[in-house]
Amino acid sequence: MTVSYSLSDYQELARAVTDLVPSDVPLTPTLESVAPDLSALSSEFELATVHYVGACDARLLLAVTGQTMAPLGQSGLDLGSSRGPQVLLDSVAHKLGQGVIVSQRVALEAFNSASTVYFSLRAGVTLHGWFALNIQEVAPMFDQSSSGAVSESDAGLRTRATGPATADPKSMRMLYDVEMTLTAEIGRAKLPVRQILDLTPGVIVELDRVAGSAADLMVNGHLVARGEVVVVDEDYGLRITEIMDATEGLV
Repeated sequence: MTVSYSLSDYQELARAVTDLVPSDVPLTPTLESVAPDLSALSSEFELATVHYVGACDARLLLAVTGQTMAPLGQSGLDLGSSRGPQVLLDSVAHKLGQGVIVSQRVALEAFNSASTVYFSLRAGVTLHGWFALNIQEVAPMFDQSSSGAVSESDAGLRTRATGPATADPKSMRMLYDVEMTLTAEIGRAKLPVRQILDLTPGVIVELDRVAGSAADLMVNGHLVARGEVVVVDEDYGLRITEIMDATEGLV
């Protein structure tokens, strides 16, 4: 089943990022019909971008004034006004569901499309920044139905879109050379932003997995296998111990 996002979902993400911005005055995200001048964003604001892949393929942008982020300096952390927006944006990206950040460098041209939604961040009439989202839906690699049954309407759509449902499996060979990103995950932790900003060398972050548990092997945010971490020629590796069923992983 393809995950769909509505305007209310976009507004919820905009409110989430606005709530995290450490402004001295309350900010309100306002949906805008006209995009800002992208070429001027990097010169007028502290800019952060992120490319997040999982149930969707999303590119997010946060641009805020240095003055708006100034309260971070009072924490005594060496984040700087430019690093602060990136920390906030990475946190909000994970609200899109299970997935991984594949890049924090997204070309501004990626937001210059009709599918991008823009929110201005304002206190009254004063502009403090912008939040932009470009979310593309990702079709699942396998049918989620455990029985394998396909409705007549679905079958018709698949036939029109991809040809006969009994296509030769050999046609998958065209995908054999396509490269995908694999990520090994040993555990996760959820922390409020205030604790993340307080992280210093030597601090221990407790993960949601007991010692000795298998690590997860993820492909674009989807669980495909589990295994144990090993060292191969001074590099980390993962010895596969379990392959996930299609209905558990790539769905």
